[in-house]
Formats: sequence, structure tokens, C-alpha cells
Amino acid sequence: MSCDPLTIGHEAGASCDETKNTFCDLYAGLICEAGTCVPPGDGTEGAACGDTDVLELTTCDSGLHCDPGATIDEGTCQPLLDGGDPCESGGECASGTCDTTRASDYCDGQPRFHFRDASRVA
Repeated sequence: MSCDPLTIGHEAGASCDETKNTFCDLYAGLICEAGTCVPPGDGTEGAACGDTDVLELTTCDSGLHCDPGATIDEGTCQPLLDGGDPCESGGECASGTCDTTRASDYCDGQPRFHFRDASRVA
């Protein structure tokens, strides 16, 4: 067993290939698309997003969550789920709470703070 070096692209335009341990810097808001590090979509419903704790909070507008795709780079911004809807994490729910013990959430409907809104607060 050997350890292969890990490379992280910190700027848009850097090369990436997960099969070769070359990734994009999630903290810089970048995802790997067609072998190049790029910022995901514009945050609107249906836009591309990254399905990680970091990217989900920074790439989708308020009222939306990043619905995952096959990889962390293939998600799309979708409306937050209402109370009673099936969920996997609180980040998908309008209230921020998901009761995974019964495979459905029990959101209380209270709004939650969203990181992307921070720049819009006066």
C-alpha cells in the first residue's frame, strides 16, 4: 500500500481529476467540472451546487438546499422541504431539523439563518 499525493486547486481554472487525487478547494467555493475548478451556479433554483456542508451553505440562495447528485459536484439548488417531507439532514428542511429516526422530518416551519444571506443584511 502506498500513499499518493493529494493536489488541491485553490483558484478557478485549476485542473482537477478525482481519479488522480486532484481536487478543487471547497472552502474557496469551487467544484470540479469537466476537469476544471469552477464556481458552481448562481445560487438560484436549479443552479449547480456542491453537496457538502461548506458548499451547501455558500452556493444556494436562502430558501434553497443543495439536492445531491451522484458526486458532490453534481447537486442542484432546490426548495427547502416542508414539515413531514422525507429528509436525510436538517439542511434540507425549512426549519433546519430532520428527524431521521422515522425517515421523515418534523420541521417546525421556523425560518433559519442562511450563510449566503449574510452579505444582504444591512
